[in-house]
Amino acid sequence: MSYKVFDLKNISTEEERYVKKQLRMHRIKFYESPEGRLSHPAIWVKTAQQEYKAKKVIEKCQKKWEKNIKKELTSSSSISNKKLKLLILLVAIVIILAVLSQMI
Repeated sequence: MSYKVFDLKNISTEEERYVKKQLRMHRIKFYESPEGRLSHPAIWVKTAQQEYKAKKVIEKCQKKWEKNIKKELTSSSSISNKKLKLLILLVAIVIILAVLSQMI
């Protein structure tokens, strides 16, 4: 009997590669089913023991993946905030210089 351990529907290529790499690192033998008209692509294992082990590994992978995504989002948003602040500062300087040049 085969056990489905990970559905690949709506998963990025990077996340898919990451999960497969982690499964290989933990020496879990798996195979992938292709997408069909009535089914989604998925990762499968052959035994219940491998299913248990694979699901534990995948759970850790997903937590780590989510943590990395959140870290990327917060770091990119802080960069965006810095760019916005710099833009506002530059606009303020230009306005001040324009006002001062008319006074002289």
